Amino acid sequence: MEEIREALLLIPYIVQHQGVKINDLCRKFKLERKKILHLLETISLCGLPEYTPYDLIDVDIQDDQVKIKFADFLSRPVSLSSSEAVAILMGAELLKKSNLELIDSMKSVINKVRGALSHEAIKQVDQHFKLVGMTVEPNTSEEILKNLDYSIKKNVTGKLVYHGLGKDQITEREVDPYEMVLARSTWYLIGFCHQDKVVKKFRIDRIKEFTPTEKKFKKPKDLKIENLINQSYIESPDDVTVKILYSKEIAWLIKDKWSKRRIEEFPDGKCILTLKVNRNNYPWLIKQCVLPYRDRAKILEPPNLTKKFLEELKRIQKRYD
Repeated sequence: MEEIREALLLIPYIVQHQGVKINDLCRKFKLERKKILHLLETISLCGLPEYTPYDLIDVDIQDDQVKIKFADFLSRPVSLSSSEAVAILMGAELLKKSNLELIDSMKSVINKVRGALSHEAIKQVDQHFKLVGMTVEPNTSEEILKNLDYSIKKNVTGKLVYHGLGKDQITEREVDPYEMVLARSTWYLIGFCHQDKVVKKFRIDRIKEFTPTEKKFKKPKDLKIENLINQSYIESPDDVTVKILYSKEIAWLIKDKWSKRRIEEFPDGKCILTLKVNRNNYPWLIKQCVLPYRDRAKILEPPNLTKKFLEELKRIQKRYD
């Protein structure tokens, strides 16, 4: 890979400086003469498909001077398609979020790529990001990320200010942060909640503040983070079992969204989703798992969830009365 990078640097420079001397290339790129000659030989074997002699780059060396022909496609910066730009930007975005040491360099990559795109290309890139549930800029401050990273590495308890979706309230609690994980294009903090006395998953973009304390904690030896990554939530002993029946028209969507162990399939194409949910999360469950599918979703149990669902429907209806 390093040799490819060096060759790609050489080509546009020589195209712009036809007849440049080999010694000058050595000084410019800080490479030995033998290395420059090897790279030039490699370049002469490169070109466009079908790779016939007419498609290869012509490297001409005479009197220690170098000229390159048929490399006009490399004489200017590479033009990215929207899909290529999306791939680069997504990779940079994920690296920026997952490795705090790369934040500044990945920001630079993102700014340079976006700066090289046309207005129309940027619109296409942003549409791709929306489709996969990612944003170009994270909603979480760098201070929160750095405090989380510090507490995880040092096994330090932190004070968490969190906007919970279930009750739509901002709460404060102490959490032993175990790990930050990526699941379905969203970053989560997995940690032990001192308030609820259970391991929980917190969406990082809903964390308003996180402040390390002086308290130390020990991470459980039997904790398997990889088993929690694909869960939409972490079950607690106080959770109740919820069963929802989906029609065959949307069963494929439910099976795609949830793990197989939560799905029971039937020959007629229908499926039942089984979850264990805290009663406080009923509003979340209704909004995420029932309302979007209207009459194609039916709550089988528990009975009090159906009552909550009807209350939610009435509340929504009042908005339009």
